[in-house]
Amino acid sequence: MKRKSNKKKIIIGIFAGLLALVLVFTGYVNIKYSHIDSSLRLKGYLVDKMMNFDDQASMIEYSNKSRASMRPVAVDDDVTVDEQIIKGKDGHDIRVLVFKNKEATGDAVGLLWIHGGGYVIGAPDQDGLMISEFMNAANTVVVAPDYRLSAQAPYPAALNDCYDSLLWMKENADALGINPDQLFIAGQSAGGGLTAATSLYARDMNEVNVAFQIPIYPMINSKMDLPSAIGNEEFLWDSKKNHAAWQLYLDDLYMTEDIPKYASPSEEKDCEGLPPTYTFVGSLDPFYDETIQYINELKADGVEASYDSYEGAYHGFDIVGMIGSESKLARQALDKLMEAYVYASENYTAPQN
Repeated sequence: MKRKSNKKKIIIGIFAGLLALVLVFTGYVNIKYSHIDSSLRLKGYLVDKMMNFDDQASMIEYSNKSRASMRPVAVDDDVTVDEQIIKGKDGHDIRVLVFKNKEATGDAVGLLWIHGGGYVIGAPDQDGLMISEFMNAANTVVVAPDYRLSAQAPYPAALNDCYDSLLWMKENADALGINPDQLFIAGQSAGGGLTAATSLYARDMNEVNVAFQIPIYPMINSKMDLPSAIGNEEFLWDSKKNHAAWQLYLDDLYMTEDIPKYASPSEEKDCEGLPPTYTFVGSLDPFYDETIQYINELKADGVEASYDSYEGAYHGFDIVGMIGSESKLARQALDKLMEAYVYASENYTAPQN
């Protein structure tokens, strides 16, 4: 009997010790990172520790491991995912995922969704939950290209793959059940950068018209010379990661005077003719200033453009905030995004030539 009592005391002691450690750890995070929204602190800290890369070599290693362990696409039960291989203009095979509602009736918005990851990490398979948000908000067919990452091929490979996917979506609009006059582009981070770049390239090539774009906290300024991108040490994506990622993407062009506007869209100062735009960004994001600068330049050139900013939010807060119990701030950002998307689906068209 005494032995059982001692065992019980030991178990209780272990649990009490663990609880004390958790409380101390949580208190440490809350004090050290008090500038971060309270619903995002602990999640951000834990996810940031898992993203253990800050130079080119470790970034490539992380990219390879994350792709190898990528889980199947997670989408709602009423959504089908069709994998197709399309041919790019340079002869490269591009894997694309096509997301459709099982009960789709045609004439849907065609959304080219471009995944993020600093141009070096990720695949469209990672974004099923975000894609489902768009599909639940409005009648939508999503085409998500698995573009070439910078570790495989630097700029302009990713841009070419995204643009060729956009052309394919236009050319196959009827078969996909898409309204060809409602081709939208959206993406997060590097996907936001490629959104801006693809929209810009489409405007200049005049082969396909884009009706609306959503470059979410876009990675568009390779100079990294605005205040929010200098010395940034916040969760998930900081200045160190940013430099390494741009080096990989631009290769020999990095920090030269010859960076094309399609590689770094902030280089373009003539925004006339670009599609209506919505985005959002956190106040702690290294891309905070370049995002707002981009929207202001669009507006100055007569483009309908707007953004929302979220105080105490780091890069990727909307993704991290949806892990486990929803963060109020992340949910607010996604709700505002979907509000803008629904408005666009009801009001914006761009007839094809």
